[in-house]
Amino acid sequence: MNRLLRTTLPSMPETRVVHKPPNIAEKEQNINLRTINNYNQRHKATLLPELSQGSPVYVRDTKKQGTVLASVAPHSYTVKTETGVIRRNRSALVDLREEDPVVLEPNAPPPVPMGAEVLGLKANKKANPSGTQAPGSLVAEGSGTSLAHTASPTVPGRFDALSRERRLPRRFDDYVMN
Repeated sequence: MNRLLRTTLPSMPETRVVHKPPNIAEKEQNINLRTINNYNQRHKATLLPELSQGSPVYVRDTKKQGTVLASVAPHSYTVKTETGVIRRNRSALVDLREEDPVVLEPNAPPPVPMGAEVLGLKANKKANPSGTQAPGSLVAEGSGTSLAHTASPTVPGRFDALSRERRLPRRFDDYVMN
């Protein structure tokens, strides 16, 4: 019961035991698991892949490259750099191994920037018949016009492929811009 009874009356220890209902323990466990998951999601906690012996790594704090000598403890490695042997946590090491090298074909269009698919943009694989577009330029989905030649009608040169179109307020409708 976790408290000292200040009485002179005798009592049996069995009568002082607090019995939790079985579903309370399960609810507390679920709350703890949710708390852990929410914390990990909020702080972007991820499990990093393990490094093997001899893997090339980049040490963030010293800004130098090295090779892994051994795994000392979970998430801890000894790394040999040009200045000596150091011990670092896995989060301080960047793996330099190439897992999936990206090989571009000679005539392949350049990759579409991140966020372009949200705006409905795609990479133009070949020039259109009129010849106004360069291969590899970004094209608005459904229209045949390149974004390189598209600008805001009210504010010239203020349109970027990854930003919104900016319009002046109505009070500037009669204002002449050069």
